[in-house]
Amino acid sequence: MNTFISVEYSELFLFEDPFAKQWLRLEPISKWVMVDDIDRKLAYGQWQPSEPVVFRGYMGSLVADILWTGLPPLLCVSERVVTILKENKFTGWSTYPVEVYDRKGNRLTGFYGFAITSYAGKRDLTRSTKIKKSPYVPGGSIPELYKGFYFNKTEWDGSDIFRVHPSIKIVKRVVKNVFMKERIRNVKFIALPDEETDTIIYSKFEEK
Repeated sequence: MNTFISVEYSELFLFEDPFAKQWLRLEPISKWVMVDDIDRKLAYGQWQPSEPVVFRGYMGSLVADILWTGLPPLLCVSERVVTILKENKFTGWSTYPVEVYDRKGNRLTGFYGFAITSYAGKRDLTRSTKIKKSPYVPGGSIPELYKGFYFNKTEWDGSDIFRVHPSIKIVKRVVKNVFMKERIRNVKFIALPDEETDTIIYSKFEEK
């Protein structure tokens, strides 16, 4: 926690699953990861397993440097991604051992479980602007959206990669630029001031 960190929201980006159908998507075969919040402990770098977590493909076919899973917040990254993160001395992340197989059962070597160790508290909805957009379908109701993503900077340690409760992944522009330069695929970046979220998602949060 650091109360003196300056936050330039235009320099921060959501690090998101693009949900592209062509890329291989994984599911955990090691069922123990779904017990006692182990999946979250793995994803947040709070626990190291004594054996690799086993994943197998269940959708898509093309193998990318980033492989998302059907059990958020778990994801796997290639050795190439790990090398890029280390060479650039990016902070806020760690790895854990995994075994990855494609949909045919073929082993894909050189992958790691990816954990985000830096935490920046909860989203601050009071700073977002409420906007309305055209309906998604003709005759549908006009959705109300929160525009702009903000958080409490006093909870952030300034790491290059971090998460906002519970598992929203965020990176600095420098990380985004390096990933794009190195053509790391199967990831979507959205500048925090441009982020839009349907208010329905947070309706229960607001009622508390």
